[in-house]
Amino acid sequence: MMWLGWQGIPEFVAVLIAAVDKDDHPDVRMAAIKRLADWPDYPEVRKCFERLVDSGQAKELQPYPSMALQGMKRDWATELEAKLDNPWRDEVGRE
Repeated sequence: MMWLGWQGIPEFVAVLIAAVDKDDHPDVRMAAIKRLADWPDYPEVRKCFERLVDSGQAKELQPYPSMALQGMKRDWATELEAKLDNPWRDEVGRE
């Protein structure tokens, strides 16, 4: 997942989203979430994060969803991040 994200190739975004949505291993999902932060203007990325937050699964994968959403610097991402009960809110996004 990390390698795919580092490539900066738009065609890999679908693979990252599929990992977030369908992979059973939390480490794979967290790595994909972190890399999706580089693609905030893709509607599919927004939908992926909406599913993650609305389903409650984002809480299980913290702090990565919050880190990614804060790093996107988009209004929609800020609104989603605010929905999370995030004890790391003051600590994430400072990389």
